[in-house]
Amino acid sequence: MKNLTDEKVKELLKKGKTIIQIAKEYNISRQAVYYHIEKLKDKKKKEPPKNNKSKINYNSKINWKVYNEGLVKRGEIIFDFEFFKNWKNELKEMNKNKIGSPYFF
Repeated sequence: MKNLTDEKVKELLKKGKTIIQIAKEYNISRQAVYYHIEKLKDKKKKEPPKNNKSKINYNSKINWKVYNEGLVKRGEIIFDFEFFKNWKNELKEMNKNKIGSPYFF
């Protein structure tokens, strides 16, 4: 009786043999052949990628001064201070003939 290994199944499949032919040649069930194929698939999943590059340290490539200035600019509010000069007059106009509590801000 011949022993069937995962590598042997891989070779036979590359040669073009079908699962039924492999099962008949080794006098085993098709399910046993599928078992070897599943083991091969699991081995492929566990293998690390071939182009395993080390992680790049981006901290050395970032100009932190420029990055921080950009964050500050995002937080800036463009505000016209002329608004404060007419604050009281605008509140009086808004509260004129108003029903309910007056506006404060």
